[in-house]
Amino acid sequence: MTAFAFSGLGLGHAATKTYALTPTTTEGPYFVDEKLKRSDIREAEDGQLVVLTIRVMTLDSEGQPVALPNAQVDIWHCNADGDYSDVKNNIANTCGETFLRGYQISNKRGVVRFKTIFPGWYTGRTVHIHCNVRTFDNSGAVDSEHQTQIFFTEALIEKVYEAEPYLTRAARRDQFNDTDGILNGVSDPSVLIAKASYDEDRVTASIRLFVNPDDAGHTAKTSTTCG
Repeated sequence: MTAFAFSGLGLGHAATKTYALTPTTTEGPYFVDEKLKRSDIREAEDGQLVVLTIRVMTLDSEGQPVALPNAQVDIWHCNADGDYSDVKNNIANTCGETFLRGYQISNKRGVVRFKTIFPGWYTGRTVHIHCNVRTFDNSGAVDSEHQTQIFFTEALIEKVYEAEPYLTRAARRDQFNDTDGILNGVSDPSVLIAKASYDEDRVTASIRLFVNPDDAGHTAKTSTTCG
């Protein structure tokens, strides 16, 4: 993970602050390039409303953060029952469905915003949202690609899961933040945990992602199991 630093030049200036690129993670299951440009990805899925703001940044030659406009930000995640759309496996067949998938293009401040539901869980993983950030050249070819995953605090997860449709699921969680191999496989897991607040109507969450727009080394592959 590349790190950059800048520092104040004397008394009264800001203390040294180091920024690091957001860790890439394994792409995880079931990326499908559905090309669904939409901010509300819920469709008919039941679950706690989440308003998720992602700010895409990069680092200039001095290590200072700057917004990255015109990046395509895809997110996808499982529903409250732990199922992904457009997948066929021994648990579910959702081929042709597109729930909880979509992308937005970052504005001049690097910001995209989605409405979704709070993810459920499935065996072997803590609660998470997958994210793929791409930039394109003038011909439309992919210039860079950055896959990561977004997580939530255990306190928030427990609060949301006190209500339906999560509360009465027969399957119980078998993986938590402190035991999840992907979250704990990065040097600083805290940078992948969204800042979030909860009330009766919604979870409001935000995260900054620092990406390298010159890095083409993390190319996502469609991993649907639908033939």
